[in-house]
Amino acid sequence: MQEKAVEALRHIGMPAVRLALKLCRAKETSSKESLKEKLEEWLGKQKLYGVPVAELYGFHQVVAENPHAQSWEIFAALGSIGKPAIPSLIKLLGNSDRDVADTASSDLVYIGSDTIPSLINVLTNHNAQIRENAAVSLGGLGESFRQVTEIKGTNGGVGYAMGAVQERFKPQIQPVLPALLQCLKDEDRRVRSAAAFALMQCDADPSSAVPALIAALEKETNYSMSEIFYALGHYKTNASAAVPLLLKIVKLQQRPLPINDALNALHRIDPEAAKQFIEKWKASITSMNAIPTNVPTSAP
Repeated sequence: MQEKAVEALRHIGMPAVRLALKLCRAKETSSKESLKEKLEEWLGKQKLYGVPVAELYGFHQVVAENPHAQSWEIFAALGSIGKPAIPSLIKLLGNSDRDVADTASSDLVYIGSDTIPSLINVLTNHNAQIRENAAVSLGGLGESFRQVTEIKGTNGGVGYAMGAVQERFKPQIQPVLPALLQCLKDEDRRVRSAAAFALMQCDADPSSAVPALIAALEKETNYSMSEIFYALGHYKTNASAAVPLLLKIVKLQQRPLPINDALNALHRIDPEAAKQFIEKWKASITSMNAIPTNVPTSAP
């Protein structure tokens, strides 16, 4: 978003917060179309230092096609100014329309660390969808607190690597971790999945995260929780305690799948232990893709 557009929305304040909430709640197509018209009308009336906001907010005609994306953009610009919307957004985490609930989850991330106490509080809510989306939001916040390093590739491309949580954010993230660890024991599979991924996003200390992830994985039916595998793989050699369980799972899952989450995790943690299984996996894929040469042809 253009710098002047951000300044304009922050200058407008509460009216922008109320509009962003309406955009977040948008469901049916007719409602979205109506909101698009209202947004354009509203922007046409707003001014910053005498300059129409619509002239600064140049991308709004494109983004306004999707009210939910517009909601993200406004809350991203407002940041902590959006704090008054937190109670409403928390309630929307349980909305029956998943698009609305997902938008509320993202909006809470954009508001920032002021949302953390409310999000932790609803991790024990009776509604599993609220618990799941709260964990997703906390993971998004954790990721936003981490150091990002730009990496330039040999071909001139640019990539980014996520580092540890920045020192200034560690006090905010500390209360989140015990709450997410507890969510790994949740009765709902989706909540456990979201918590596992969020722990990785928050770069939780492996000394507490890895044992909890292993315990959670041991209780999963058929060991089918890709987010736990992904989180364990994130810790690399710091998750070496998971190698025996991963070896057991990989042996049970010996089949030619395009993606084997357990094997990927094992490879990241202990490449040598994974080597023989990767070779077998490659051979099975090659065999699957081979064109038979001895298949009899049909008679003319």
